Amino acid sequence: MWEIDRDAEYPVYQNIAKHIEKLILNETLKPRDPLPSVRELSAVLGVNKDTVVKAYQHLSDRGTIFKIPGKGTFVREFGDLREIEVPPSVTDFPYDFTRSVISTDYFPVEAFKASFERVLDRDRGRAFTTEDPLGYPPLRQEILRHLEALGVQAPLGAVMIISGAQQGIDIVSRNLLAPNDHVFIENPTYQGASQYFRAMGIRLTGIGYRQEDLDLKRLEAELKWYRPKLMYTMPNFQNPTGFSYSEASKKRLVDLAEAYRFYIIEDDYTNEINYGHRVVPLKAYDSHQRVIYIKSFSKILIPGFRVSFIVMPPDLTRDLESMKAMTDLSTSGILQRALAEFMAGEGYPFHIERINRIFARRMDKAYEFLAAYLPGGIEVTRPRGGISFWIRLPQGISQKRLLAEARREGVTFSLGSDFYLERTLGQDGFIRLSLGGIEEEQIEEGLRLLSRSLLKCIYGQKNKMFID
Repeated sequence: MWEIDRDAEYPVYQNIAKHIEKLILNETLKPRDPLPSVRELSAVLGVNKDTVVKAYQHLSDRGTIFKIPGKGTFVREFGDLREIEVPPSVTDFPYDFTRSVISTDYFPVEAFKASFERVLDRDRGRAFTTEDPLGYPPLRQEILRHLEALGVQAPLGAVMIISGAQQGIDIVSRNLLAPNDHVFIENPTYQGASQYFRAMGIRLTGIGYRQEDLDLKRLEAELKWYRPKLMYTMPNFQNPTGFSYSEASKKRLVDLAEAYRFYIIEDDYTNEINYGHRVVPLKAYDSHQRVIYIKSFSKILIPGFRVSFIVMPPDLTRDLESMKAMTDLSTSGILQRALAEFMAGEGYPFHIERINRIFARRMDKAYEFLAAYLPGGIEVTRPRGGISFWIRLPQGISQKRLLAEARREGVTFSLGSDFYLERTLGQDGFIRLSLGGIEEEQIEEGLRLLSRSLLKCIYGQKNKMFID
C-alpha cells in the first residue's frame, strides 16, 4: 500500500501526496478513513517527518484530507473526484477566486513587530511562560472591551483563549456530543465544521436560507421531529453565502434554543469586515446563556495565526476549560501578550479600518464587473460584509463543467456543492468567488474570462468563434 513511485521531477512530499490521492481514487482509502500519523508514515517510508507534514499540508490545501485536533487526519468526502482533473495547485492559476481569507500581504508587520518588542522589553523571559489555562488576563480584558462595543456582555471568567476556531469546535463537541447525536447546521456551511461532525459520527440536519435569512420555518419544523444537542451557525457574513441573519431571526433562534434546550455555536467568521452596516453578534441576544461564541484572529490578521477565543455559558465553563487542558495546556504565551499589546493600542483599529477600506473598494469593483460581464439572468448578491460572492448559475449549467472551462482560461473558484450536505436539492447550482487571493488589478480580467467561460457553457462550443 505504501510502496511509492518516486518521480525525480517532483519533490518527495509531492510524490507522497500523489500516491495518497491515487489510493483515494482507486478507493483503497475511503471517505473518513484515517491516515497514518506523521511519525508512523515517516517511519514506514524512511523519510523525515517534515516531509510527511508538507505532504499532508499539500493535500489539505487541495481539500483532499482534513485534520481533527487530537484525533488525527482523515480522507474527506467527495462527490466524484474523477469528474475533474485537478491541477497540482491553485497557484497555477493567475486568477484565483478560491481564497476566503485575507492575504498575508496585509498583515500589519511593523505595528505587530513593535508590540512584540514592547512585550519583550517589559516582560523579559516571563513573556515565554505558560499562561493561566484560560489565557493571558490582559488579552481577555481587551477581547471583552471589543465585545462590549458589539453589545456582548460577559464576565472575564467566561473568556478562554484557544488555538484556533477548529479547536473551539472540537472541545465543545467532545464535551456535549456522542456518536449518533443530532446537530443542526446551516446548509450550505463551512466545510471544516461539517467534516468534523461527520468524522465524529454525528447525524446532521441542514437548515437552509430563505430570502438571505435563516429559514426559521424549516428550523421549527425540524425541531418538532428531532432534538439536537447543538446547532452550528455563522449568523453574520456566513461562509460561503455572505448572508446575515436579521435581528428578528437572531432573537427567535436564541428563544428556540432555550425552549428546546440545545446550545448554539456562533462561529464569528469575518464580523469586522463590513461595509457601513453595524453587525451585532448572536451572542448579544443571548439572555438564556445558550450561545457559545467562537472567534479566530487568523481571518482578520494572518492565516496560521493560532490565537482565537471562546465565550462560554456559565454552566459549561469548567467542563470546557478541562477539555481544553486535555488538548493543550496553553496557547503561545508570547503571541497572547503581543496580541494584547497590539489590541490595546492604535494598531488593531487602524488595521481593521484599512482592511475594510481596501476590500470595500474591491467588492464594489467586483460587483460592477460582475454586473457588466455576466450574462443576464445570473443572480449575484451584493454582500454587506466579508470578501466573497455567492452566485446562482443559470439552470442546467454544470458548475464542474464551468470550473473546467474557466481553468483553461486561468481562472479558478470554489464549487458551491463543496459547502452543502450530501444530496441537497439544487446544490450544484452555485459557485463562490472570493477576493482574498487576487490582486485588485486582476479582478476585472479574471471576471471577464469567467464570463466568457460561462457563455461557452451556455451556448456550447459551436459558438466559440462568436464568443471569442
